[in-house]
Amino acid sequence: MMKKALKIFVCMLIVASTALSILPLSIGANDDTNSVLYQKSAIFVGDSISSGEGCEDPVRAWAGRIGEANDMEYHNASKPSISISTSRKIQYGTVLGQLELCKDKSADYVIMQGGVNDASDRAPVGTVSSSKDPSTFYTFTFAGGLEELFYYAKTWFPDATYGFIINYAVPSFSKAADMSEYVAVAKQVCEKWEIPYLDLYNDTDFCQNVLKVTEKTYLFDNLHPNAAGYDLLAPKIEAWMIEITPSPVVTEDTTPDTTTTPETTTPAEEKGGCRSAIAYSTIFSVCVITLTGAALLLRRRKFFHEC
Repeated sequence: MMKKALKIFVCMLIVASTALSILPLSIGANDDTNSVLYQKSAIFVGDSISSGEGCEDPVRAWAGRIGEANDMEYHNASKPSISISTSRKIQYGTVLGQLELCKDKSADYVIMQGGVNDASDRAPVGTVSSSKDPSTFYTFTFAGGLEELFYYAKTWFPDATYGFIINYAVPSFSKAADMSEYVAVAKQVCEKWEIPYLDLYNDTDFCQNVLKVTEKTYLFDNLHPNAAGYDLLAPKIEAWMIEITPSPVVTEDTTPDTTTTPETTTPAEEKGGCRSAIAYSTIFSVCVITLTGAALLLRRRKFFHEC
């Protein structure tokens, strides 16, 4: 009996130590609580490449991957076949039209993408307006449509961090193969409106060696990403979003601090929420079980001795 009780106690200790060693790794493993994106809100808008059209997990695309990795409140308003200019407005709609559907939402980030369908249609590239008055934008051109998009993005989401993704290059046989004119104008419009942009088109190393745009490994039709393709795109876009995040404004307080600093929880405790509570509860339960086992063992040892 003594040996049996000892074996049970040893097994309980092994289970307890294993649970305690694994638990911290499993709680919140997918969330980087130190990231500036953590628990922020974001709206993503663009065409089929941004929406995840044709992918086995279209809801996630890069928006979902970034949002879930950072525990963000995100909304992907992207829609297949839409354009920046009004060349497809009647039949499919525009990127601006999709963003308008979200204008009543709050967002820390507004990430926009588009231009592939404009290039496919060979829509007029246009030129940058000398004014920021929307009445001067020729929206049937790519330049005018992009200016209008940025104008309303800043109007509807005045406190957001904005960003525009210039699409990666695609093979020469694609209708949108030569986007150089659109890319050049997109950069000019972004600079005018002070919108940070991620130029994937001219990132030759990423296009050729990582995304392998001339193959169908990550772009199942040489244009739209599959799940593995989004796994490559999401971290790159996420890193760029972190990079464009404005640094917090720090104001120097010259007033002497005569108060006693109250005890506060750490950011990790505040953001841990239910998962932190579960972790502490589990640890407590494991400890109780272990101590109970020890107490029973000692009691048994006394009983065996008396017998």
